[in-house]
Amino acid sequence: MIIVNNYEKNLQEKQKGHVFIDEPTIAKLFKINSNAACLYMFYCMNVSLQTLQFDLSQNNSAHCPDSYCKKKLHWGASKFYRAKNILLNKNLITQN
Repeated sequence: MIIVNNYEKNLQEKQKGHVFIDEPTIAKLFKINSNAACLYMFYCMNVSLQTLQFDLSQNNSAHCPDSYCKKKLHWGASKFYRAKNILLNKNLITQN
């Protein structure tokens, strides 16, 4: 289970088919690493989709196994884990 930090405040504004990420978070990510930004957006998209699919209000977590993420993003293990470790180290995601 991945918990996307800084995302829950935007769930009130969500609409079907939209993903909201605040500008400071995206700017910070692109300064650090574009692959980390891409992975963060992927996690946010999955939170949004799973929240709508399962009607989970005020949820900021998603079930996204590493193998699923690598397959959907067409990334190898090295690229994926480098980006994921950046997100974990910057406290942008938490893994349970």
